[in-house]
Amino acid sequence: MLIRSRSRGRTLAAVVLFAVAGSGACTSYVPAAAGVTPAPGARVRLDFGTPMEVGMGAVTANGVRTLTGELVGADSATLTVAALSAVSVGGHETLGPGLSVVIPRQAVREVRINRISSARSAGLAASVLGLALIVVGGLASAGGDGGGPGGGGGSTN
Repeated sequence: MLIRSRSRGRTLAAVVLFAVAGSGACTSYVPAAAGVTPAPGARVRLDFGTPMEVGMGAVTANGVRTLTGELVGADSATLTVAALSAVSVGGHETLGPGLSVVIPRQAVREVRINRISSARSAGLAASVLGLALIVVGGLASAGGDGGGPGGGGGSTN
C-alpha cells in the first residue's frame, strides 16, 4: 500500500508540474520594433504612458496601464484592438468580451507582440521530460513480481 501511495503522490506531483509549466504556454510578449505596426490578427499588449479609461462594451475599466487583445486594425492616429483584458494601476484585471476598442496612438507607450519564447519552450520541454521520469520512476518503484502465489513460477526438478 505504501508503494502505491507514493506512486500516486508522484503521479499527482507530475500532473501539477506539467499543468503549471503548460499554463505559461510557450509564448511571451516582446516589444515591437520602433515604428512597426503589427499585422491585423496579431495578439498584442499595449502599455499606456498614463492610465486611461477603457470601455469594453458594458464593462469599463478605469486606470488602465495595460490592454491585451487582438489587433483589428490601425491607421496613423489609432489602434483598434479586440480587447480581452485590461490591467489597472493597482493590478486589478478586467476581462473584456473581445469587443473592438479604439486607442489613440499617442496614449500608447509601447506595443508588445505575442511571440514564441525559446526560454519558455525549453522550460516546457524540461517539464515534460521531468514528468516522464517521474512516471517511469513511479512505475518502476511500484513494480513487484507480478503478484500471485508461489513466487517465480519456475520448475523444480
